[in-house]
Amino acid sequence: IRPFLILTEWGKAWYYVYKEICMYYLFVVVSSVLTATALAAQKAYHNRASGIRPALILLCIDASGAALLLYALSGFAGGFSLTALAIAAAQALLMTSARYLCTIGGKYGDLLTMSMFLMLGATILPFLAGVTIFGEPASALRITGVILMLVALVLPVVCARRTTAGKPIFYILCVVLFLINGLNPILNKVKVVYAPEIPAALYQAVAHACFFLYSAVLLGIDCIRHRPIRPVGAEKPPVGRLAVLAAVYTVGLCFGDWLVLVSLGGLDVSLQAPMSMGLSMIFTAITGRLVFGEKISRLTGLSLLLALVGTVLTAF
Repeated sequence: IRPFLILTEWGKAWYYVYKEICMYYLFVVVSSVLTATALAAQKAYHNRASGIRPALILLCIDASGAALLLYALSGFAGGFSLTALAIAAAQALLMTSARYLCTIGGKYGDLLTMSMFLMLGATILPFLAGVTIFGEPASALRITGVILMLVALVLPVVCARRTTAGKPIFYILCVVLFLINGLNPILNKVKVVYAPEIPAALYQAVAHACFFLYSAVLLGIDCIRHRPIRPVGAEKPPVGRLAVLAAVYTVGLCFGDWLVLVSLGGLDVSLQAPMSMGLSMIFTAITGRLVFGEKISRLTGLSLLLALVGTVLTAF
C-alpha cells in the first residue's frame, strides 16, 4: 500500500500545483479581455468628447475610481513601505503618460495599430528585462519570438504608407507608447521582487492615488489656462453616455491591472507579459472590428499573426 499512498500524495500535490497555475493563466485571460474593453471604451469616449480637458477628466475619473475600488478590494488594509511607494509613484507617472497619449493617439490613427505598439512594447521590453536583469532563461525559440514581434511592429507602418490613413505624429506617439508601456510590467516585477509583503490590491490603490494626483495637476493647469471644454457653437456632448464609457474604462483597467499584478505571483514576467499582450491584441482586434468597424488590411493582419506567433514562442 505504501507505494500507492506515495503516488496518491504525489498526484494530489501536482493537482494543486496545476490548479494554481491554471488560475494564474485564467487571470491573464480575464485581464486581457478587460484591457481590450477599456481601450474600446476610451476610444468611444474620445469620439464623443474630443479635446484635452475631456481626456484629463477621464483620467481623473479613472484614477480616483480605481483607487477607491482597489482600496476596498484590499480590505482597507494599512501599512506601506517607502520602497513600494517609490515604485508606485514611478508606475503612476508611466500610467498618466501612457493613457493621456493613448487618448491623443486615438484621434490620429486606428485602435488596432496603436494597441499593437502598446502590447508589443509591454512584451519585448519585459522579456529583455527578465532575461538580462532577473536571470530568466532565454532559449532560441524565445529569441526568435522577439524577432518576429519586432517584424510585426514594422508592418503597420509599411501598411500606413500605402494608404491615406497613417499620420506621422501618430507613429511618433506609438513609438513613445511602446517605450513607456514596456516599462510598466518591469515595474510590476520590481514590486513583486522588492516589496512582496504589500498586497497587490493595496499597491495598485496607492499607484492609482498617485495617478490621480498627476492627472489632477494636469487638469488644473489646463483650467488655469482657460481652455474651453468644447469649441463655441459645438453640440453639447452626451453626459450620460460619457459617464457610462468612463465607468467601463475605469473598471476595465482597474481590475485588469490588478489581475496582471496578481498573475506575476505565479508566472515569470518573460512568460506572463507575452501571453497577456498577445491575448490583448486578439481581443482588441475583435472589439475594433465589431465596435468601430475598423478594417484589417493584409499587412496589418500579417503583423498581428506574426506578433501572436512571437508571443507563443517567447513562452518556451
